[in-house]
Amino acid sequence: MHVRESTGNVGRVGHEVIGASYLQSLGSSEVVCRLVNSHVAAKRYLTATDQRYHESLSSASQKLLAFQGGPFRDAYLKNFQEDPLRDKMVSLRLWDDAAKLEGVEAITPRAGGQSGHDHRAFAP
Repeated sequence: MHVRESTGNVGRVGHEVIGASYLQSLGSSEVVCRLVNSHVAAKRYLTATDQRYHESLSSASQKLLAFQGGPFRDAYLKNFQEDPLRDKMVSLRLWDDAAKLEGVEAITPRAGGQSGHDHRAFAP
């Protein structure tokens, strides 16, 4: 497994909260919002339980992981393991990792119009 991620982009802090809030505003179910909101937690869980996953992260993702609190330990790890949505949270994280494409940032619509595309075309 290798997570394809730009080493120059450490991500947007709180992106999981932004995504979950956006989906909630569209009327998505609580479960869907929880799954999206678990993006960082699933990464912290996977890095705590799978050394190969941790090693597959780009240096930028590893730096961001440290900022996010590092791999889960103790009560955090136990709580995540006991969450009834754990398997779905992990699956969503792994699907997201597998879907990363090199250079996608240049063609992805972003709030604020930085990409040159009109992001409103994707709004409901």
